[in-house]
Amino acid sequence: MLNVMTLIGEGRNRKVYRHKNWVVKIPINHKGELDNFWEVKVFNQYGKKHEVKYARCRQIPKTNILVMEYLDTKVDKPPHWADFIDCHQVGYDKNK
Repeated sequence: MLNVMTLIGEGRNRKVYRHKNWVVKIPINHKGELDNFWEVKVFNQYGKKHEVKYARCRQIPKTNILVMEYLDTKVDKPPHWADFIDCHQVGYDKNK
């Protein structure tokens, strides 16, 4: 499966791949697993109904792998809340 995805990021805790309109976040340590768990928890709690519209995501069953919608990060004037998002990772989803 990794041969059809493009590596777009590699941090201390996860490797991040892109496949079409999806991002796949694969933990490389326990903190990466916790990061994935937290992103799913936040999306499930707030989703698109909060001032901050979180990217759709889900965890692949029986794994610690996260699948998340890919966002267009070309934002000319980010909203005021963007400063509070980790690494300023904000963008438009396909419903922009």
